[in-house]
Amino acid sequence: MKIEYLTDIEGDLQYFKTCVDRSSILSFSEDDGEHLCFTENPVTQDLYFVFGGDLFDKGPGDIRLARMFVDFKDRHPDRVFWVLGNRDVNKLRFKLEVTDGTDPPKPFWDPKQIDYRTFLEDRPDTRVEKVKYILQYTMNAPKSFEYRREEMRIISNNPTLTPTDEAVSESFTVKNQFLIEYLEKGCLILTLQNTLFVHGCVPKAGLGFVPDLKLEFSHKGGDASKVPGKHYGTLSEWCAALEDFKQKALNEYKTNQGNLGRALMTFQITTGTVGKNIVVESWYSRGALSPPHSDVVKFFSENNITRVCTGHKPVGDTPLISPLSPSGAILFSMDTSMSNAKAPNRRDPAVFNLTLTPSSSIVTGRLIDCTEVSFTVEDHLEHIGKSKDGWWVRAYVASEGKYHLTKQDGYDLHQKRATAAELEGYGYPHHENI
Repeated sequence: MKIEYLTDIEGDLQYFKTCVDRSSILSFSEDDGEHLCFTENPVTQDLYFVFGGDLFDKGPGDIRLARMFVDFKDRHPDRVFWVLGNRDVNKLRFKLEVTDGTDPPKPFWDPKQIDYRTFLEDRPDTRVEKVKYILQYTMNAPKSFEYRREEMRIISNNPTLTPTDEAVSESFTVKNQFLIEYLEKGCLILTLQNTLFVHGCVPKAGLGFVPDLKLEFSHKGGDASKVPGKHYGTLSEWCAALEDFKQKALNEYKTNQGNLGRALMTFQITTGTVGKNIVVESWYSRGALSPPHSDVVKFFSENNITRVCTGHKPVGDTPLISPLSPSGAILFSMDTSMSNAKAPNRRDPAVFNLTLTPSSSIVTGRLIDCTEVSFTVEDHLEHIGKSKDGWWVRAYVASEGKYHLTKQDGYDLHQKRATAAELEGYGYPHHENI
């Protein structure tokens, strides 16, 4: 059994193609180069592909990526999976907030953001402007409207076509079947080969939690015990209940019934769930890892989880890997989308793939200094994931016989190399009550 894991593509089709070109499991069809394939017979070789969420927003590839993934899963329904990220689920808000007679709400989490009326200035109050406002201020994707226009032109095969503002807007609000199919075929949590996949993390408050379909959005937070929903005791029950919740919420959204899918949209907002969600909560913040609560680690152990793969929070140009003692599980935080602030896509030339087998976790990739990296994590657990004075041991560079370390200061990423002997005094972070 072999699993290819990637996450947080965020609309960057070219970056995804680079990942596929470097993969030992994935390839593109030889006839047209547009269809995803496995490099070998997936049944006889037992191959799988798992994507960790956030397919959309920051590149001109949203529609084509979604269609590509759905087509791949339709051909291999039991071998292709993806978990849903906030940049996937939050697209439901267009239908809820782009309506006549009401203004899109101001992003409450950033007091510096302007409200919709200030955004309009002398522009007309139209659905087009509401879509533009939500993309720029609510979703932090200010270029997405023009990226979508570019992609619609590419899809049309007419280089002289310039899609109208109205057509672009409708691709977000009503002509979004590609999005609905992607959400329907994705999941909120996945277990495969003793590995747990979520987009954000498993916080203590959200352990086993599934919200009620009546969950309403709130920006005030409050008492987590009052968030409507139910906790499930076993991992299998939790996974099944989350899938049932997601499908029912999407059905409400499609049929304009019940709560219109608001519960699913709210589930990816910290204040709406008071931290009881697995989509946007994170163990990584401000350049450091705060490992799971001991109750969560115990849950992993009781359910035979030996690896946990996440994304969501950018961790630099190298995956952040850390053993979660005492369960023996290994955490992989794989979002490298902010590797290089100077690059047009904010990540080139960094790229990383994770290949999982029953006994090994193989990290292959390229750092922003173009150094190639390939190592088996289990061979380097004595050092990988340790930290000291803000420096984290991130990867092993075989060509140099040294370890790659990073230290994050805001968006600035500092790097250095060190031998094993020079890592004396480095240690693993303690479990925090998150």
